[in-house]
Order: sequence, then C-alpha cells, then structure tokens
Amino acid sequence: MSKGEVAILIANFGEGGAQRAMINLLPSLVRAGWRVHCIALKREGAYLRDVPVEVTIHESGVTLLRQAIFFARFSRRNPNVILLSSQTRLSRILGVFHRVGLVRLPLVIREPNRLGDKMRRGKGRLWAPFMPFIYRAADSYITLSQAARTDLETLLGAPEGSLALIPNALDSDLVAKKAAIAVDHPWLGEDRSAPVVLGVGRLVAQKGFDILIEAVARVRKTRPLRLVVLGTGPLEATLKAQAEAFGLGADFDLPGFKDNPYAFMASADVFVLSSRWEGSPNALLEAMSAGAPVVACDCPSGPREILTNPSLGALVPVDDVDALAEAIIQRLDNPGSPAQRQDYIRKYHNLDAWTAAYIRVLNAVRRT
Repeated sequence: MSKGEVAILIANFGEGGAQRAMINLLPSLVRAGWRVHCIALKREGAYLRDVPVEVTIHESGVTLLRQAIFFARFSRRNPNVILLSSQTRLSRILGVFHRVGLVRLPLVIREPNRLGDKMRRGKGRLWAPFMPFIYRAADSYITLSQAARTDLETLLGAPEGSLALIPNALDSDLVAKKAAIAVDHPWLGEDRSAPVVLGVGRLVAQKGFDILIEAVARVRKTRPLRLVVLGTGPLEATLKAQAEAFGLGADFDLPGFKDNPYAFMASADVFVLSSRWEGSPNALLEAMSAGAPVVACDCPSGPREILTNPSLGALVPVDDVDALAEAIIQRLDNPGSPAQRQDYIRKYHNLDAWTAAYIRVLNAVRRT
C-alpha cells in the first residue's frame, strides 16, 4: 500500500541543479513506498533516462493556458496528490492557480534560491510586489540554505527558523561508482602534461565562468594550466572568445553536457565553483563526493554552509579574480584529503536522511 502520493514539478529534464536534485529524489521516494508523478513543462532533457520506471511522467505544456488546463484536470483526477514545486517560476504558477481556485491540492514550495536577490533581477522585479500573496497560497515550504530560508521567512512574514531547511544531498555510492569510470578526455589521463581546472554548470552569467577564465589566465603566467568547463548555454561563443583573448587558446575546452561529470571531477586537479549566486550547489557537493580538491566563490547562498572547514575547500569573494587565482594555486600545491571530503558529504549530505526530511514535510500536509 502506498504511503502517499506526490507530484514533483520541474521545468524539464535538462541539466539544471533543481532537475538533478529532484531526479535524485524520485527513486528514494519510490523505495520509501510513495506513488510518484513527475510533471514537466516539457518532456525533454538528458535526465529523462534516469527517471525510474515506477514514476508516471506528465507534460503540462509551456503556455499558461495549457498549464491551466493540465493542472485543473490533473487535480480532479488525482485528489490525493501533494504537489512539490521545485523551481521559482513553477511555484509562482502554482501559487496563482491556487489563488484563483484552479488547483486545490496541497502545495509544497521548494525554493532553491534567495528570493531577495532573485526579485531584484530581470522578470523577478515584475513579480516582486505579488510574491508574498502568491507564495502564501502554499501549505508548506522547503529551503536549501540558511540565507534562502531567511529571505523566504521575510517574504512570508514567517517566524525565524519556522521553515524547513533541507540542503541538497546525493547518492555517494552512485557518485563513487561513476567517478571510477575512466574519463573520456585527453587532458585528464595520468600522463597529463599540465594540471586541469574543472568547472561545471550552465553557460550563463550566474555561473561566473568569465571570472574563472580570467583567474586561470592569471595562474598561467606562472605555471602551465588547462581549463575544462562542462555544460551548455547561451554564453558558449562569448566564453570561447574570452578564453582566446586571455591567451588560453588550445588549453580551454567546452566539451558540452556530460552524463557522467563525476569521472571528470575525480580526475581534475581542482574543481572551481565560480558562481555569483546559488541555492545549494549540487556541483560542489558532487565534486567533493568524487574527491576533487575544491575552490568556491562565497556567493549567496550555499557554499559557506557546505565548506564549513577550510580543510574541505577554499572560499573566495565573488568576482575577485586575484583571490580566485591564488586559491587555485594553493589547491594545486595542497590538494588536501579526498577521503575527508567524501566522508563529509556522506555524513552531512546523506541521501537517506535527506529523503526522510522531505517525507516529513510531505506527511505534514497530507489530507488523507
């Protein structure tokens, strides 16, 4: 007998951090005895192949009209489902649908970012005046970092510490298994001619790869160094041109999205999270779980709450090229203990404990 029924909402099955986190959650909920749906605006993306066969996949459509029709029908046909929205724009849509009475299912909002920052940029500024009203339609909330929780509590007028704080987690055994696979890249073999810095993420301004390129160029003034960035996105041509301008030339590679980034992480000499903002950065957790020496920009929010000890990895100010270059050099010279980083992730970002925390939130809003 099912312990409950949940529908997890994602934009698509692409390479975003929210998608990766929710794909990690699906099999854990299935194993825990839950009946699980996954609703995506578009049924596309590399992570589709990782969805367990027990999960029912739905496509809502990308237009507001199609989404309204879909969620109204889904709600009528699945009256016992709890909706878990994993991304801000989806949470806005579901909040509006709740407010107008189109959807009456319990709604849990998983807010992956600091809303204070998000509402000051782009379309977020247009939504900002309406966000308290929209978000208060939810029955419960999950935040990924202390800073994000504080932002959301301020938005909702909720008491300090009242919202669930559940940082991301991962399957350390799966990461270890995939990290042990030989990496498919000519620069990352045992006979490499130069150390390799690795970045992973969407090629967008948020990820700060422009700063990483400049920092690597600074390091290359004193020693050989190569840079590999895994991911796709709108800034691909811009980043290639910047790398060329800074003299990286043939020592910069953008091989695209990889199904198994863990093999790259395990083989890299330094992993760098150069982001300008994050929620709970999956890539940093994955790199540490793979044993990689890490450097992270101290962006809002997440990295400081993961790298709680300097021995785990270096924190540097956001957009500080000199500090980032110096931290890379220090990590190249003193990579630290892979076992310490792996043990930390197993202890504090454990998949079973993470899943149990989600289930507690879901059980608290169940109506049957």
